[in-house]
Amino acid sequence: MNVPNRIKPFLEQALLTALNGLGEGVFVTDGTHILFANEAFCKLTGYSDEEISLFGSLIELFPESQSAIWSHPAHRGSTKSVSPLKWSTCLKQKNHALRAVEISITSLDAGHETQWVGVARDLVVVDTTQLKKAQDDLKTSQDRFLKIISAAPLVVFALDANGNFTLSEGSGLQVLNLKPGQVVGRSALEIYREYPELIRNLRRALKGESFTATDQVGRLWFQIQYTPILDETGIFKGVTGIAVDMTDRKEMEQALQQRMEFEKLITTLSSDFINLPVNKIDQGIQTSLDVIGRFIGADRALLFLSKGDQLDHPAYVWSSSPETAGDTWRPDTFLSDYAWFSEKLRRREVIYVVSPDELPAEAGAEKRLMAARKVTSVVVIPILTGGRSLGILSFSTTRGSKRWTPEDIALFTITGEMLTGALERKNAELAIRGSEDKFRELFNNANDAIFLFGISAEGIIGKFAEVNDLACQKTGFTREELLQMTPYDLAAPEDLSDMPKFFKKLVDQGHVTYQKAHLSKEGHKIPFEVNSHVFTWNGQKMAQAIARDVSDRKRAEETIRRQAYYDVLTGLPNRTLFKDRLEQAMKTALRNKQSLCVMMLDLDRFKTINETLGHHIGDKLLMGVADRLLGILADNGTIARFGGDEFTLLLPQVVQTEEPTLHAQRIIETLAAPFKLDGHDLHVTTSIGMASYPADGENPEVLLKNAETAMYRAKEQGRNNFQLYASIMNVSAFKQLLMENSLRRALEKQEFVVYLQPQIDLATHRMIGAEALVRWQHPDLGLVFPTEFIGLAEETGLIVPIGDWVLERVCKLGRQWRDKGLPSVCISVNLSARQFQQRNLVSRIAQILDQTGLDPDYLGLEITESIAMKNADFTISALNELKKMGIHFSLDDFGTGYSSLSYLKRFPLETLKIDRSFVRDITTDPNDAAIVQAVIALAHSLKLNVVAEGVETEGQLSYLKGHGCDQVQGYYFSHPLSEENFLNVLKEFPLDSDFKTRVSRVSGRPLL
Repeated sequence: MNVPNRIKPFLEQALLTALNGLGEGVFVTDGTHILFANEAFCKLTGYSDEEISLFGSLIELFPESQSAIWSHPAHRGSTKSVSPLKWSTCLKQKNHALRAVEISITSLDAGHETQWVGVARDLVVVDTTQLKKAQDDLKTSQDRFLKIISAAPLVVFALDANGNFTLSEGSGLQVLNLKPGQVVGRSALEIYREYPELIRNLRRALKGESFTATDQVGRLWFQIQYTPILDETGIFKGVTGIAVDMTDRKEMEQALQQRMEFEKLITTLSSDFINLPVNKIDQGIQTSLDVIGRFIGADRALLFLSKGDQLDHPAYVWSSSPETAGDTWRPDTFLSDYAWFSEKLRRREVIYVVSPDELPAEAGAEKRLMAARKVTSVVVIPILTGGRSLGILSFSTTRGSKRWTPEDIALFTITGEMLTGALERKNAELAIRGSEDKFRELFNNANDAIFLFGISAEGIIGKFAEVNDLACQKTGFTREELLQMTPYDLAAPEDLSDMPKFFKKLVDQGHVTYQKAHLSKEGHKIPFEVNSHVFTWNGQKMAQAIARDVSDRKRAEETIRRQAYYDVLTGLPNRTLFKDRLEQAMKTALRNKQSLCVMMLDLDRFKTINETLGHHIGDKLLMGVADRLLGILADNGTIARFGGDEFTLLLPQVVQTEEPTLHAQRIIETLAAPFKLDGHDLHVTTSIGMASYPADGENPEVLLKNAETAMYRAKEQGRNNFQLYASIMNVSAFKQLLMENSLRRALEKQEFVVYLQPQIDLATHRMIGAEALVRWQHPDLGLVFPTEFIGLAEETGLIVPIGDWVLERVCKLGRQWRDKGLPSVCISVNLSARQFQQRNLVSRIAQILDQTGLDPDYLGLEITESIAMKNADFTISALNELKKMGIHFSLDDFGTGYSSLSYLKRFPLETLKIDRSFVRDITTDPNDAAIVQAVIALAHSLKLNVVAEGVETEGQLSYLKGHGCDQVQGYYFSHPLSEENFLNVLKEFPLDSDFKTRVSRVSGRPLL
């Protein structure tokens, strides 16, 4: 409508008044300038209307992150009319804070130009300080996560939907010669194209399948958990994976498999030897040396036949290659020339030498012989029969030392027996063909029992026609008694039914081999390996049965089997046997559509018992726990010891869902009764984790891993309880466990180091002491600062031995400096909460001072307010006792905790330390400055010194000095120094010189 000119000013003023009175911000823009902004809009931004009019365009009031929104014509200054637009964003305020707003813009046609009217509705104020803190906290959390990932011996990776790496982290990358993030952006299918099985599993994962697989990359084996990544709508976006290096475990399994194959090889060769005709025994021995030598990785094998004390040329020689064959041997080698060797052989001992350097001093001749023959390690086995020596057998290496295991020696002994039997049979059969007298001598001196019996034309087995002396000795019958018996008379009753088929095979094929027990005259069962051959003697069909007593072999085999499958201490199945039984149980459960349960339990704080009472008590406790568990389980399942104080239980048939929890509760109750061991009443608690098949895993490795995860969850829940596995028990718990294990190893391997930060007197700028700071020299991560591990050490109790180590190290250093005539300075050591609350704290510190010989005047102890006030009466008592020794005390991080001034004045303190959080902004934050002034005044009123921590700038130093602070420490003067650098400072300069000047003179810069 038409408005008279005389009232236009009035209407314009009324409109402006109305707009300014609105609670929402209103602005007008032509796309290049802000033409109008009401008071509410100015309040939203913090700018005045004059300041807003100076902005080039509205875009200057929005953060750069919102630049994508300016595709709209209104944001680009378009002259075309557009429809209303609404979106949420943030306005940049004058004080740099961000204010969340909702913007609505509508275009207006102003004749020859288009303008826009916008309304800004306040949503929420985002304080940049809070935002930055949140961002910093997030980054700290991310950094900590990456450090844990980097410390853990695993690989964490992620792939997009096309198989390209988007994440690659973890210390496990080192074994792949990769760095974190190195393969990001590259295709996993291309990188690992040479490994078909791995590629097959990757393709399964990229189809969205979740599973666990064991894959090989070169010589390395990894257990990999593949998990799909889905967006909120369920669309597949990629894969995450965790790969654990299983190479060591795989190599152990392969070693065990190799050992089992070796035993099978020995058995096969032994049977082959028995069945070899005499004219083929030499070739059989040669073949066996070749097969066994290559199997065990030897370079050379020699079998010498002896003539009294003299060894002739090797009768049988084998080498892995022409380079390892060596030159010919002298024909006149006498054992008496090698006294150390010959004495052991005389005692029928198997000799094994890992290296010539390990030979004793009296074996000089043997050492020279090994050097001459270029032998680096050797095993020598005596070949004995009837108490006399047939010769010696040796396996040796020339291209590197080999450590012979007890299992190797047991198997070599069996090899010696095998070759002895072959040589005996060869000699015996040749002698039988030669002369009766020679036959009789060999027959009776044979190392095995020999029986001769006739076979009728109808194939009926007759009586013994002849037996040797050893046959009589083994069975306990006289020769006359045996000649009235048949082979059936010596068979054990339970084996009688099998004997006819053995003798039928003997008659049909001319030879037979079997292992059966023979009864002695006293009724004892003797395990014999019987090898029978048919021959003709004076026109009569006869059979020769060579029966070897394999009792020793059986015991050796049983020993090897027990070592392979059973725990030596408790006699329970070990990890290998348990996994085998678990696999069989899972197959049965799958076939019968049943469930089973795996329980993993760990004794709580078992290490404390070992450390305080000794390992012999700990071993007895483990045996007692095993007995109680066996009593609970009875015949229903399997219980095994996995190692240390860790046990596993298998419930192969779970009918009712509550069965596992009832078993777990019963275990906890049974173990709660005290164990009475050597006068000690030991109370044991346990943490139990349970996983069920098929719900919690469809293969043994996953099931055991999930049970272990649940067990650690039980420990986190306060111990002495059980937990059922749940999928939310994810890798974070595993990572914390890895860190804890690394921390325990660090303590055992002495990976901790002490750094010392000088403390400077502000009046003189001279060093008056230093604070000891512990660092972890990690073999993979380098120098790890306390913030990364002290919290975990406190939680696990490892802070106590770590703190003791720091105390002892500082006292040793102080004594060493004094003994070298260096200036003596007081070194302060921080005491942790757990360490300070120990009842033997005073005696422990006194013991360390006594052992190191340090004057207590040069030791300071620092405790925090929270530690001091946790048990104030105990604190006062302990501090007074230590004060009497001459030790100095400081209250650390003063102002960050809480203190009762009534108690504070009773503590025998000398120093208050102002926390670095107050010092950092002392020149810019009035509140921090006021707190520092108050602490200094309070300390001086209590006649205490004041030390300010974290001094880094000249301004901070000047402020503290101007307000009466006594001492400082911080980067302004020096970073914490290694022991070596701190020692150099003590050596080069007296304590009465200006610290900053003298450090600068050493290196031209502050010594860091």
